[in-house]
Amino acid sequence: MSRAPDGGAARFARWAALAAFLACEIFLLGLAGWQWQRYQQALVREAAAHNPRPPREIAAIADLADAAPQERVIVRGRFLPQPTQYIWTPSPPGWIWAELFQLERGGAVLVQRGFASAAVFDPPRVASATGEDVRAGSDTMTLTARAQRLPASGRFVPPGDGRIWYGATQAELARVFPEALASRILVAERAHGLAEDGLALAPPPRGFAGLPPSRHLGYALTWAVLALALAAVGAIFVRERRHAPRREAPAP
Repeated sequence: MSRAPDGGAARFARWAALAAFLACEIFLLGLAGWQWQRYQQALVREAAAHNPRPPREIAAIADLADAAPQERVIVRGRFLPQPTQYIWTPSPPGWIWAELFQLERGGAVLVQRGFASAAVFDPPRVASATGEDVRAGSDTMTLTARAQRLPASGRFVPPGDGRIWYGATQAELARVFPEALASRILVAERAHGLAEDGLALAPPPRGFAGLPPSRHLGYALTWAVLALALAAVGAIFVRERRHAPRREAPAP
């Protein structure tokens, strides 16, 4: 009667080990896939930087939805009287200032209008102090910017809190501004306006990941190799367990 609990505990341990193994595999493969996507995005950014083309004038929001990644565009319209949104970017560390921009012929898109270093600007403090402070809308103006394609959803990115974002994705943009084009965000080529207390904004960084393609490729290969190594160790372990009873069985 004492064998039943031992057998149940052994089965539980085997299933727990299998679940932990699968979880680690999925985690490593997810990291590899994420870095592979970042590698492809970095290739697009690098190609756009080395092969500049004249900006294309955008008249309708539908034309902007078809813009290629990192394509230079010209849009005409005005910033809407909306609260400023703060988007964290780790490279360089700081906060992008973004606001909703309405095109002359209708439709709206989020524009990165400036950047403030984390060393001189603290958006959580400003957001809590200003509450729902709304900037005044701008007059009609012409912007030259790069159209950046946003990922549908983010990996390992905590949700934003109010006006503070920790990752720019289509899901986050649709949540904050359901009336805006969710698939694109415009990166203005120069800063527009000032921050609180007269802080001069710098031009927004190009994109949210400033690492070169080689770094992302190296990370992707590293995670993929670790996943393969873990799979190999698991296969060897299972094989040894299957053959263990035959070797330990007493000779007739």
